[in-house]
Amino acid sequence: MRSAAIIVALFLSACAADRYRWNLAHQHLMPNASKLPRADIEEITRLVSQASLQPILGIAYQPIGRRRGEVTVVTSYPSGETPDDNGSYYLRKDRGHWHITWGGTGLSYSVIGLALSED
Repeated sequence: MRSAAIIVALFLSACAADRYRWNLAHQHLMPNASKLPRADIEEITRLVSQASLQPILGIAYQPIGRRRGEVTVVTSYPSGETPDDNGSYYLRKDRGHWHITWGGTGLSYSVIGLALSED
């Protein structure tokens, strides 16, 4: 039984690593997010790749306003037809590291643009 658990853990970590690499190569960075340091983009991508099976669609960063310092990451399966096909994750940096403060599926396709707005 213990061997099976180890094999499953290795398989899942390999899948997350593949998702991470794919997300880094294909995600869209909104203008403010593209100004974040590469190390921050990589950490944000790693966290969301571990939290969601959905590919990352885009990353937005709020440099001003009430959501100052917050990053929004939108995930979506290519079909994106139902709210469960789309997700969003909110992250904040604390003590030098990014942390997911909220996230999950259930994002309506019609509000993806709003979720990625940097206004």
